[in-house]
Amino acid sequence: MDKHQTLTYYQALSLLKLEDKLDELKQDAFYQKVILKVRDHVTRIEDFKKNQETSRYITLSKQEHRETLEVICFQISNGLKYQGFINDFVPFRDLKGYGKNQLYKYSGLNLLNKSKYLLVFTQKYGKEVEDAELDTALMKNLAKAISDFEKLLEKPQNHIESVKKATAAISDELRAYSLLLNRVIKPYMYSKYEQTQPEIYSRFLISLKGNKISKRKRALIGRITDTNGNLLHRVRVSVDGKKPEVKRGTKGNYFYKNMTNGSHQLKFSCKGYEPILKEVLILASQTTRLNVVMQRESQQDK
Repeated sequence: MDKHQTLTYYQALSLLKLEDKLDELKQDAFYQKVILKVRDHVTRIEDFKKNQETSRYITLSKQEHRETLEVICFQISNGLKYQGFINDFVPFRDLKGYGKNQLYKYSGLNLLNKSKYLLVFTQKYGKEVEDAELDTALMKNLAKAISDFEKLLEKPQNHIESVKKATAAISDELRAYSLLLNRVIKPYMYSKYEQTQPEIYSRFLISLKGNKISKRKRALIGRITDTNGNLLHRVRVSVDGKKPEVKRGTKGNYFYKNMTNGSHQLKFSCKGYEPILKEVLILASQTTRLNVVMQRESQQDK
């Protein structure tokens, strides 16, 4: 939900709690009838929110399994290339396309195909791989990592469609609640209580305004530097496994104006530097700062 939708949702929650503070509303038959409709809207919104959280978990899980597969492919290929140069074994020496800078740029399908090729490659040269004395657990983990990632790779289209449907459904429920509030509840509360019991009407108005989200210009700000304190620009930043954005701040600064409240995972990548993952908690009432220090890649990683 965006900021306006979040405000509307919490307003509805506040309205549901009002009758707990005012016994008169519990005895008001018409109010109870309309507040039941509000409760129905809130219940459905909460169900759709759970669907969104499930979809977000799938995204994070997919990213985690992808990174595991990237690391395994890199470690195996790096070990084989090293042995290829030491023993002058051409197939190992000429193994290409598995550097860190290459693996994370592949699409999910291309990464899957590259990893499957590597698995077949290691099976084809089984004796030479054994002579290379690579970690046997690493070799076993490659097949499992491929299987785990492939299962999640089949879900994106369903996941994306699920998120779209849940988002649209939440918007519909919030719109219906707003219409009910403005066309029925507000006029009724005004005509019923504004003159005869102004304290109830006043408490009603307060409940509608009590959950305003503090205004903020930006949700997340920060600065990106290397280990020597030099500012970096044109850094690619991916949020929760989504398509990376290039942050072009010439002074190393970056920002996100709008982000949903809660925990997010950010991946920072820049040519010549080690990719880095950061967890950040976004709060509705304040701007969060996250400074990042990136380390240059070693020559072995390239």
